[in-house]
Amino acid sequence: MTDLDAVLADPRWSPRRGWHDDHRHHDGTPAYLPAMMQVRSEFEEFLQICDARGLRVSVLQLGMGECDASHEVWRARFSRVVTIDWRVCRVDDANPLPGTDTRSRAAISLAAAHAPYDVVFVDAGHSFVDVQHDYLSYGAMVRPGGIVALHDAIVRHAYPEVGVPRLVAELGLPVIGSEVGIAWTVVP
Repeated sequence: MTDLDAVLADPRWSPRRGWHDDHRHHDGTPAYLPAMMQVRSEFEEFLQICDARGLRVSVLQLGMGECDASHEVWRARFSRVVTIDWRVCRVDDANPLPGTDTRSRAAISLAAAHAPYDVVFVDAGHSFVDVQHDYLSYGAMVRPGGIVALHDAIVRHAYPEVGVPRLVAELGLPVIGSEVGIAWTVVP
């Protein structure tokens, strides 16, 4: 994980830096400035699950946050990375593409052009309708034996609008962590 810490410490993300952990006391405020909006220990455990299954080739990240740091974190671990975000879309190290909503035809076409994936990491729209759409639409692009993961899987009372925990409960998915949570499932 020290390689990922180094990616997140890069000054090009300034004023953002580090993980959610480094900024959790500012969560929900303008001072919340992580480069990667993941809990480090939760993400580390998720990567260990991916590694144990031999999943290191391709990942589709839905939602990137306020800077490109998470795309670079995935690039440090996977050979092919596609990111779709309202702000910008990225494919590996190619020039950035215009951002788009994950529900758009353009987003689905971009993702499908690079499928199948070892991993789809859903962290874009957080309403129940959004996350259900992303789970169904993009989960279908994961190869057998690959993983679909959902971030923000734990109920946090400060964020009642987040519908991820409801979908996680309906699907009966296991959850990593106890702070924000990553739910995951293996595609048969």
